[in-house]
Amino acid sequence: MKTLRIKNQFFRFTKSAGAIALVGILMGVNVIDTVSQTAHKDMGAEREQTLSVERDPTPGLQADKQPSVTLSRHQLRRPKSLDDLRAFAIQRFSRIASAEAIEPALADNQPAVCFTTFDLEARTDYLLVDNGNELSLITRRFSDVGLTEIDLPEEVDGEGDVLKSDGDNLMKLIAPQIASCAGYSSPGNPYPCCAAGNCTWWAWDYTSRVWQQPLPGFSKNSQYPSGDAKYWAGHAKQQSWPVSPDPGSRAIAVSSWKSSWGHVFPVHYLGWNRLIGNEMNCGQSGVKAADYPIYDSLQRRYTADQGFIYPKPTQTRPLISYTVSPQLWRGGTYQILFGGQNFSSDTIVDVRTPSNDWVSLKGTQVQVTGSQTLWITATLGAPGWWQFKVVDPKGQRSNWVYLYVN
Repeated sequence: MKTLRIKNQFFRFTKSAGAIALVGILMGVNVIDTVSQTAHKDMGAEREQTLSVERDPTPGLQADKQPSVTLSRHQLRRPKSLDDLRAFAIQRFSRIASAEAIEPALADNQPAVCFTTFDLEARTDYLLVDNGNELSLITRRFSDVGLTEIDLPEEVDGEGDVLKSDGDNLMKLIAPQIASCAGYSSPGNPYPCCAAGNCTWWAWDYTSRVWQQPLPGFSKNSQYPSGDAKYWAGHAKQQSWPVSPDPGSRAIAVSSWKSSWGHVFPVHYLGWNRLIGNEMNCGQSGVKAADYPIYDSLQRRYTADQGFIYPKPTQTRPLISYTVSPQLWRGGTYQILFGGQNFSSDTIVDVRTPSNDWVSLKGTQVQVTGSQTLWITATLGAPGWWQFKVVDPKGQRSNWVYLYVN
């Protein structure tokens, strides 16, 4: 085993005969690079390569909670009879991931699948790529300070401001279910208005109006004591709605801690590591802008700690089947062509960087030139695998596309 420590540099591993290069090191970080030759008989792996990145302390976090990311690559023997990569992955990884969690993807125009697992300390992202003569399994393990639970003495928002007392929330318990609230109309809405606004009323209206797939009116069952906001993700899973820990445009964010009853709000798009949308709150008048950090460093937890609810996929969801781009280098600004089907105007492209930062491309950054092609303009600042997902005006989401930046 060889261990090197390098500062302000990046290290690159390239697969022989190659389609996959594994780069995941950001400038300005301390890097411990470990390379080991291991025979993984149970996985049929030929060798494993691992990078461990120690990032500088995040502002506002305790020093003993420094986030880190460990990148690994396994080269696997490809079954001769493999004709369905997703079915293969569902069978191979059934002990750690459900079939619903394993999504089709595209990695530098090679067929791939991806999924995420969690434990008490970290999240691990998996990317399985079919290179024709072998499979590459690439993992990124992120230490997750957001999983630390803190008992709060009172309800606070992401900036430390008191939202409201439990007594104010009693209004919600006695408010009637009506089709209008604070001057807005929402026919069929099963949630109460709470006099001047209610987060569940507004989030349900968004699913009906934008998704054109209204969520059910959640209520008490054997597992959840009510249909309050903090239980929405659990109710949605029970009723086969897609729920993910990953943030995304045109989703419903679910928080268990923004009030005693929790909080839900529509996310219109992602700012740089921020959730941008709008919301209602019980006892507060009307609709107001919502702008929360994805990870709240003050409270040391994720704003949407229960995850994000997405519309059920339809046959008209965007699909990406190929990409066209020059060779991508860190720090460059590029126009990249996505080819596929069901592209439409007012499309947003959600982006995840190699260091697990999130942002949306929109407006002039996304140019739809037809139902089968769109162009994005993006500055790719770090080496490694960048992820892209197209989101249409109804919240329908494409497969993930991975592009490698040198």
